[in-house]
Amino acid sequence: MKFVPSVLFSLLYSTFKNNETEIQTRLPKFLDVHSLKDVDDETLRKLQRSPIDEFGVTHDNMMYNREVDKMYCLLDAPNKDAVLKHHEKYGFKCEWIMEIKTTRTN
Repeated sequence: MKFVPSVLFSLLYSTFKNNETEIQTRLPKFLDVHSLKDVDDETLRKLQRSPIDEFGVTHDNMMYNREVDKMYCLLDAPNKDAVLKHHEKYGFKCEWIMEIKTTRTN
C-alpha cells in the first residue's frame, strides 16, 4: 500500500494522540497549591505546554490569582512524591498536594 505524506502524517499523529491520551488517562491526577512567586504569564504558558518530565509529571491545567499569590496545579503524575519533586525542581514549596478524581472523560 502506498501512503502519501499527508495520510502517513495523519496516521502517525492519530497514533501519538491516542497513546498520549492513554498515558494521561492511566496516571493519577493531583491538585496542589503554592505561591505564584513572580512567575510571568509567558513562563506559565511554557510550563503548561511542556512535555512529561523526568518525574513522569505533566500539567493538565494551572489556575492562579496574583492578588493573593496563589497557584493551583492540576497534574498527571505517577504519585505524590513525583509531584513534590517536580515542584522542588522549579523552587516551589507546596502547601498541600492531594490525589483527586475528575469528571472529565477526554
